[in-house]
Amino acid sequence: MHCLGCPSHFAIAFVLSLASLATCQAQPNNNALTDRKTERANLASLSKALWLYQDEHGHYPSRVSRSPGGDALLSWRVALLPYLGHSELHQKFRLYESWNSKHNRKLIALMPSVFKVADIVPAAGGQNSLVGLTHAVVPVMDGTIWKIGDD
Repeated sequence: MHCLGCPSHFAIAFVLSLASLATCQAQPNNNALTDRKTERANLASLSKALWLYQDEHGHYPSRVSRSPGGDALLSWRVALLPYLGHSELHQKFRLYESWNSKHNRKLIALMPSVFKVADIVPAAGGQNSLVGLTHAVVPVMDGTIWKIGDD
């Protein structure tokens, strides 16, 4: 069941919106309006994917999956791939390996654009320095779907 008024959903949308708006304002370009529309559509897609995951599993995806030894493996972004129309990419990930394993690292560049923010300016390292980085982040605190220590 969807909880459109839940504080956790508002927190996700609010933080993601602030990140994308701050970026657009910091680095304006001729396509700023189009970029903002795309980012809003991306936020809607991410919210819908979270709800679909929750409907199927009875809970939201873990912020990060962990190995039996407690090592961080893959983020919530990988868990949402099937709900964003990217089941094939999800199946390519080795879920028992870390995101930066030799195999999984090759897949980072294939992550869908729904996780990207349009006006990010490349770091000093150039465009390739942004591959695999995302600005689709969520708050980790009480009152959100990911609380401190939950992972």
